[in-house]
Amino acid sequence: MKYDKNGRFVAQAGSEKAGTALGEFNLPHGLQVDERGHVWGRGSVEQPYQELDNELKPIKEVTNLGTGWTLCISQGPHQYVFFSNSNPNGNPPGSWDNTGEIYKAELDGRVLGKFGKPGKNPPGFQVVHMLDCRNPNEVVLGEIESWRVQKYILQPSPSRTERRPLTRERTMKHAAMKLARTLALFAAAILAPERDVGTERLADDEFRFGESADIAR
Repeated sequence: MKYDKNGRFVAQAGSEKAGTALGEFNLPHGLQVDERGHVWGRGSVEQPYQELDNELKPIKEVTNLGTGWTLCISQGPHQYVFFSNSNPNGNPPGSWDNTGEIYKAELDGRVLGKFGKPGKNPPGFQVVHMLDCRNPNEVVLGEIESWRVQKYILQPSPSRTERRPLTRERTMKHAAMKLARTLALFAAAILAPERDVGTERLADDEFRFGESADIAR
């Protein structure tokens, strides 16, 4: 049901009778509202996710992401939807064959990626019942079969000590500095006073550019 800020009834979706059709619900879960005022949710694990408009009129069902209990819409100027394809309570036989993932999608339903799998050990999930995705790069989820909370970082923020990527300008600057050092060493070698080294020859591995060598007279 939708109410205004004064508590006045505005609209409703579904009825007192449970249903499975678009606009009907049975044990609603995961209610979310996006920046457009559209309402997202699902009835039970037998129902697909649904999107309603701001007046609670049905828009579409999301039928290609399996079964699940909950979803989450991120904050910020570009919002994403995270759908849980979670195995149902009790882990009935065969339920792990096609469940367990968390999907990330655009508001139009286009899937961008997924992570996770059914299981007890990370990154496995058992009946994901709650999602927190206010930061779309950090997803926190709670499971009611494993009795735990997990946090996943999808895109870590760059460290302050991380080196900046080399741009064309920085690359040229580094090359110019290296060339200047090389020319300075050449100039120092040319202008240095001559030394009489007699007839002794230096092996190639005995001389290092920019270093002096002690030669017996």
